[in-house]
Amino acid sequence: TTFTMPSYPVVVTAHFEDINDPGPVEPVPTYSVRLDSDGSGETGGGDYRQGETVNIYAGTPPEGKQFKNWTADRPVTFANVNNADTTFTMPNYPVVVTAHFEDVEEDDPGKYNNGGGGGCDIGLSRILLLTGCIVSRIISRKKR
Repeated sequence: TTFTMPSYPVVVTAHFEDINDPGPVEPVPTYSVRLDSDGSGETGGGDYRQGETVNIYAGTPPEGKQFKNWTADRPVTFANVNNADTTFTMPNYPVVVTAHFEDVEEDDPGKYNNGGGGGCDIGLSRILLLTGCIVSRIISRKKR
């Protein structure tokens, strides 16, 4: 509103009232995710609201191990139970998720043996050596 200022001091007072006061807001409940992993740098534990997407990562596997799968102590559906980095939708209860690791299978040294007593499967040259072993096997079989 407006008014014309007179030549003397004036005190103007405004009065306010509450409009549609909703009252106190109820906090949204959260539920805990505990992540058990022998990996290093695992992530995803914490508190989440029901329906929230929970991102979990098993971490870097311990020496000589590789990621196997996830399990939970209560029902959840993992986006990919066999992926070290996956998600699930938070239920309305706390959950403990566990990352499982398994031993890395060592190649059998005689697995690609070309008959000479030594294996051909050596480090990063595996594919080239394996190809050579297969060719060697075919040639040695034809000679017999």
